[in-house]
Amino acid sequence: MSVSPQLRDRAIAHSGSGEPPSAKRQKVDDSSRASHWPIAVPSLTRSYIWMTYGDVVLQAEWTIFCVNRDILMRKSAVFNYMLDIKQPSAKTFEGRRFLQLPDSAKDIQLLLDAFYNSFNDPLSMSFDELSCKLRLGRIYKAHEFERNALHFLESQFPHDLPTLDRMENKLRLDWIAAEPGVHVDLLNLAYENGVHTCIPMMAFHCLSLYSLSQLFSGIERNDGSYAMLPEQTKLMLALAIEAIILFQRDNLKWLRKKGIFPVRNCLDPVKCERERKNMCLIESTGVRMNVSYMLEEWGKVQVDGRYWGNGLCAACKKVAQTEYNAGRVRLWEELPTFFGLAQWHDLRDAE
Repeated sequence: MSVSPQLRDRAIAHSGSGEPPSAKRQKVDDSSRASHWPIAVPSLTRSYIWMTYGDVVLQAEWTIFCVNRDILMRKSAVFNYMLDIKQPSAKTFEGRRFLQLPDSAKDIQLLLDAFYNSFNDPLSMSFDELSCKLRLGRIYKAHEFERNALHFLESQFPHDLPTLDRMENKLRLDWIAAEPGVHVDLLNLAYENGVHTCIPMMAFHCLSLYSLSQLFSGIERNDGSYAMLPEQTKLMLALAIEAIILFQRDNLKWLRKKGIFPVRNCLDPVKCERERKNMCLIESTGVRMNVSYMLEEWGKVQVDGRYWGNGLCAACKKVAQTEYNAGRVRLWEELPTFFGLAQWHDLRDAE
């Protein structure tokens, strides 16, 4: 098994000799009493993840977990390396091998829950669970959980048009728990972990659901905190929305050309001209981008509750549908470039 030097350093750093932190108040010598108050050390708290026959104790922050060595070694290449290191003076806790981890107790608890309950393949997961599986799955080389997180992301934010077309609602989160600000959190998560293939649709969701002023000031979560984007990402979205609008206007230039549309063999020129004018209203839908306007299939696009192009005669509708579909494909092919990325065929996730 190959482990990178960085991961090897991480393993050695958390499997060396010494004693685990004491749960008692630290002693302060007499010379320091005059100028320093004693510092209280928090007590260690046992997690509910405390296996009766566990032989390894993990500490994350001030929470400890008792787990089974064989589970850790089977699920994670990094834990496998850490626990395979032969050290006579390795740390112990109540006679068990002891590893102190730099991660949050919440993240380690979520990861261990996944380790022990991975046979329960959830139909949906919270952002915290998804984030933990992706981030710690990569850090600890727990590939099963990283792949599970990536599957959820790729299913919700596809990078091919046929998959997008199979989605009933392109803006609804079907497999990720939808909460205020979660789209911003997901976009940040994708950037931080190099999931480049999901960024175009994630960014598009943000532009479709929120105004630029909302994205710049932050989206308030249920707990009162705010989901914030980095300044560089805000600038990228501001530039992207302008580029997308210009691109789409060029895509719909056929709709604005009088004398070409309605077509020459139009069955009802008066009716089709009236419908053409109504269809042009799609370009004045406000500051928020509408996914129906951008990427929805012909026959599903709606403007003000009316299906776009339904009032055309058969001859005009055939031409309009052909033009619209061609422009839709062009837009999809260029979508990643609006967000500063390569085109789809060259776009790759970070290793």
